[in-house]
Amino acid sequence: MSIFDIHLVACAMMTGVIWIVQLVHYPAFKYVHDENFTAFQKFHMRRISYVVMPLMLVELISLCFIWKSDLLNNINALFLFGTWLATFFLSMPCHSSLAKKRSTQTINKLVISNWPRTLLWSMRLLLLLKIKSSS
Repeated sequence: MSIFDIHLVACAMMTGVIWIVQLVHYPAFKYVHDENFTAFQKFHMRRISYVVMPLMLVELISLCFIWKSDLLNNINALFLFGTWLATFFLSMPCHSSLAKKRSTQTINKLVISNWPRTLLWSMRLLLLLKIKSSS
């Protein structure tokens, strides 16, 4: 398996994870009762990190080895950095807030603010498949 293939597989796995999170997991936060919510949120943050952080790091590290200065690879890199920026500046603040107190408004904001990551990972996967088929 090439480094590009590792990069592609990590992106595909994150694309699957982010769609499940977007369509099922984050909306389900609304059904967790107030008395259990902060414990649930802390559990979520700890456990989801075991899944997403290794994959995101594999994506980032493998990008360093496969990156070439051409249009498609530059777009891939921009989209990857976009997922990191959206994670740190959109999703993480919502999670930090929810770890302190349940808020339907913050849950809604989390769902809405997760769309950029969902779309960026999806577009990256399609782009990487295009790059793979062109090589």
